[in-house]
Formats: sequence, C-alpha cells, structure tokens
Amino acid sequence: MEVNDIKHGEDILELLLQPSSYVDFNRIHEVLHISRRTFFYALKKINHYLDDNDLDTIQNVKGVGYHLSDDTKHTLLKEFSDSKTISQVFSQRDRKLLTMLSLINHEYVSLENNQRRFHITHHTAVSDLKALKVTALNYGLTIISGTNGTSLTGTERNQRNWFLTVLGENGPLINSALKIDPNTSLEITHFLRTLETDTGNYFSDDTLTILITFFSWYLNRLLTNHSFELKQNDANMSEQVGIINNWAKAFLCHYQIYNVNEQLFITYLVKSGQFIHINPDNKLAHKLAPIVRQIIRRFNDVSGSQISVESLEVPLLTHLLSTYYRVKYQITFKQPSLSIIMKQYNELIFFTRLSLKPFEDLIDQRLSDEEVTLVAIYFGGILRKENKPDYAVDVVCSSGIGTSKVLHEELRQRYPNVKFSEPMSVFKLKNSHSRNIKLIISTIKLTDSYPVPTIVVAPIPTKIQWQQINQALISLKIIKRSSHNALTVTNLMDIIGDYARISNPVALESALSNLLAKNQPTPETALTNSIGLQELLSLDNILISQRDDLSWKDAIINAFTPLFKKGYINRHYIDTIIASTVEHGPYMVIGNGVMLAHARPADGVRKVGMSLLVLKKPIKIYDENTKHAKRINVIIGLAPIDAAEHVLALSQLVKLLQQPHWLANIENATNAQMVYDSCFPN
Repeated sequence: MEVNDIKHGEDILELLLQPSSYVDFNRIHEVLHISRRTFFYALKKINHYLDDNDLDTIQNVKGVGYHLSDDTKHTLLKEFSDSKTISQVFSQRDRKLLTMLSLINHEYVSLENNQRRFHITHHTAVSDLKALKVTALNYGLTIISGTNGTSLTGTERNQRNWFLTVLGENGPLINSALKIDPNTSLEITHFLRTLETDTGNYFSDDTLTILITFFSWYLNRLLTNHSFELKQNDANMSEQVGIINNWAKAFLCHYQIYNVNEQLFITYLVKSGQFIHINPDNKLAHKLAPIVRQIIRRFNDVSGSQISVESLEVPLLTHLLSTYYRVKYQITFKQPSLSIIMKQYNELIFFTRLSLKPFEDLIDQRLSDEEVTLVAIYFGGILRKENKPDYAVDVVCSSGIGTSKVLHEELRQRYPNVKFSEPMSVFKLKNSHSRNIKLIISTIKLTDSYPVPTIVVAPIPTKIQWQQINQALISLKIIKRSSHNALTVTNLMDIIGDYARISNPVALESALSNLLAKNQPTPETALTNSIGLQELLSLDNILISQRDDLSWKDAIINAFTPLFKKGYINRHYIDTIIASTVEHGPYMVIGNGVMLAHARPADGVRKVGMSLLVLKKPIKIYDENTKHAKRINVIIGLAPIDAAEHVLALSQLVKLLQQPHWLANIENATNAQMVYDSCFPN
C-alpha cells in the first residue's frame, strides 16, 4: 500500500511535514475539513504504511499535537520531492500572527522574507505589515521598519501578554510554528499536575494546554537569552509567600533560572488560569463568596430571571477567582468566539455588567468587555439549562413582576388543567428553553419572533381577548373543544345558563373561578411568604386627585408620591415607569380603567410597597397597537423588591377587581378612608 492509496493520507502528511513540530486536530480539521473519525481512520492506515517502511509512526503529545520524528520527515520529504512540492496557504490573519511571533522571538523579518515564506506578492506583504502595525499598538507594542529589516519595541510584559492573548485563540497555529521539545512539554505537565495536587485547585483542559505551550515558549526564550528576564519588580507585583510561590521557585530552579521577578510573574500567571475546581479553604474564595451571591441576586433583579443562587454559586465563584488575579496582575487569557458572543447576546452581557458592580467595587476597576462576556456565558448557560417543567403556555411581561402576575392569576383560575409558566420577563423568555411550549401569552408586544403563536392581551383580558385565548388553546390542542366533560368556568357557565336564569353573571363567574382555583396545586412560589394587600396598602398611601389638568406622566408621579416620600423608591424608579410606557404604550393598564404601574426592583426600589391614586378626572394614554387611547381612573403604584414577596397582595387585588361594585365604590369615594374601607371592609 502506498500513501496515495490512503484517503487524505498525502494531505495529512503534508501538514505534518511543514517546518513546524506539532499539528493538533483543530488545525487538521481547519485545513482539510475532515471529521475526527475520518482522521483517526486515516492515521491508523498512515502509521501502518510508515511501520511497513521501517519509519517512526506519527506520535501524539497530549495538549500539544501530532508530530513526525526528524528522521521520518527527512525520508518522506526526499520521497515527495520527486513527485510534488510541499507548500502551504496562509490567511492574512495567520500571516500577521506568525510575523508578530517572529518579531517577538527576535527572528529576522523583512518584506522579501515574508514574500518567500508565505508565497505572497510584494503588495500583499506591505499590506500585511501595515495592518500588523495597527494591531501591535493595541498591545502597547511598536513595529519599526528599517533598512536592516523589521523590528519590534515594547516591554517584555506586553510581549508576553500578546503571546498569551493569541495563544488562547490560535493555539493550533502557534503550536505548529514553535519547535517544542516533547520532553520539556512532559516535564511542564508534571509540574502543573503537582501544583494542582498541592493547592487543591485544578485547571480546565484549555488552560492546561495554554500553560504547557506558554511555559515551553517562555523557558526556551529565557534560556536562549537571559536579557529577556524581567529586570525590575513590576508595579503590580508584590512579594508572595505560600504554596504557589514555592512551586514557582522550584519550577524555575529546575531550569536554573534564579530571578525573583520571574518567580512572581509565573505565580500570578498560574493564579490567573481558569480552574474547574478550587480548594474550599481558599481565603480569597471565602472573601468572594458573599459577593458572588450578591451578583446572582442582582442579575435576577435587573433581568427578571429566577436563577437559584445554589445552582450558580460554585461555578461562578470558581471563575471569578481566576478573574480576580487576571485583572489584578494584568494577565490576559482570551477565549475563541468572544466577539461573536458579544454581538449576538448584547442584552445578556448588558445585564451581566450591571450585576458585576460589587465585584468591580472590590477590584476597584471596570472589567473589560471580554471578561464580562466570559461571566455572561455562565448566566446564559444556566438560563438555558434550567430544569424547569415543560409548560404548555409561557406568560410574559416586560419585567415578569407586575402585569403578568395579574394575568397569571386569571389564567390559572380559568384554566386549572393547563400548565402555565410562572410569569417571566421578555429577557428570560429569550434565554430559556422548554421543549413543549405551544403558546406565548404576553401583556406586552414582543419585538422578536418565536416559533410558537403569540397572543398579546391586557393583564385582565377583555371578553374578546378571552375568546382569542380560548380559541388558541383549543386549536393547539392544549384544551379540548368545549364539551360538558371539560371542567372550565366557561363550560360551567354554559351548563348553568341552560337550566337557570343568571341574574349576576359577573359574580357567578368570579365564584366559579375561585371554586376551581381551590383544586389547583399551589405553585412553587407559594403565597405563605408573601405580604398581603392590607399590609402594603396603608391608609396614608391612598390619594384622591380632583385636578383636571394632570398629564398621564404627572399622574404617575403623583401616584408614587407616598412611596417616594417614605424612601421606598427613588425618582429613577418613577422615571423608568414613564419611559417604559412611552416605549411600549399603556400595557400596564390591566383593564376597567386601572393601571398597575411598576418596574423592576433594580430600577430603584428600596422597600416593598404599594400606593393607590383615584383620579376624579380620568386621564388617557394613547395605545399605538389599537390606535385608541386607554382611559385610566385608578393608578396602583407597585414597588416590588423581588418576584415573589408581593404575589399575595396582587392575588388579593385581582379578587377585588373581579367584584362587580368595588371599582365603582372607590371611584365614587370622597376621601382616602372611604377607599381604604372599600379595600378592607373588615
């Protein structure tokens, strides 16, 4: 059997015969576009061919890549030279990276040299160098062109940071360009494994690969030229004691490097590496733990999510431990595709940055976009992997706190056998996943498209909207078409109407809804820990306005005046509600002239509270969707501190709204005491 008889055999050997030591599978896949299975199948046949010809087989060094021995390379190159020329095509990105690597390694670089090296024209070589000069400035490095070639200036730390940065994104290409001694690579791996055992902190596979390559390059650099050693103590470095520092000292001494600054540098470097497990006795971890819990709670507040602290605390703590050292010692680790994530999930990253404020306060500086994105990946992952039940219908509003809570209560009462999700924000809807969702019911118009039907209704739907919901549930086979066997409020009303005259249909419908609701399981967000309506809506939080010159914005401000004066909210909270109404229209009008004005806890709530304003002269807010203005007689101001504490109060409020004469009573009241007595007659 010959090499050309093996599918992909010649192509694989061409890559391994390039003037480099190692090629990993990612590089092979990038160039040849073959699967791992296909590669292994070809590798087995190639090794049989090499063994049959008394040549060394292809070896794989874990974390580094595949390589051929020098003797085998020499023999194969001689055989191939008669049949074809070995050449390689490089992208501009690869050419720039390899040129910069040569400059940092103090290898000779010139336009003519790059033309020959990359098989490009003079014009392309000039264009590459021009682009590379701009890139170098981003790392505090300067490229200078002269008659004796091209050179690089910049601090040793900046050059190392460049190498670490590109290594995270271009490991395969860099590994193929460096001549890494396999024995040194194995020694470094042994040292790193020892460090893991001694500290109880274990690196991720990606970090371990990066460190192996970096230390191989680093040691070769220092042992080749001692002038590359750090000359003075870095401004951000201070003397360290402990297991890691002792390890760093022993590591360098093994290679006869006796430099305290280098010892400190690699101490910080390994602290900055990403871990998959940390020692629970780590002192910094104990310091970070309460901050991590605060970050998760802040994320829930600003995004309307309900991530449990327990589900994310340990992985986020493990990540932020490394982040702390990376930021503090200005050591950069890059992850591939971060720029793509930043573009696709800008809302997730925005909420993550807001959540990370306590951590930024601790380190006393703003995190880079890249570091924030790395943290956002954790939040995005947990949102998508939440083990939530598979609901048939999602219930959505802008914040997941106010109007959708009212709608959710109504839906549960009318359709006790349908699985409705707990009310969620638009953000959570975008970032969660449930396999069996068949319908979305929202109190706000959704700008994004979803693979299931969406219905927009008022928090207390109109008769027509209830018909739309009912028809959608039937057509999607979530409920059966109306029959005397289906236990719903609508069907019960129909049956009673067939045998008796209903003198008060509104009251009967409310009573039947309450009866069916009693048989419904209590949701996980149980009402036992919630605050009741009477506890939230005190007499001094009730106002009556006789003014006929109030704008809707002024009316909202007036409604929240009691809570603002008590310090329960700040002005930003009120401004957010007004801005949200301007953007989305009167979606907070829950029906019958009642507006439930609210925003998220993070928008400026200090303490949970509720206020009520009766408008003797109603106001109107124009609805862009219906092209009609909505009339408002009552504004209820809600200040929630989380997604659960006010649920009981909202549930009691819905029951009041279902009472036939309640709204009329408070609208006709002449003082706050009369309104209060109508709310709490007992």
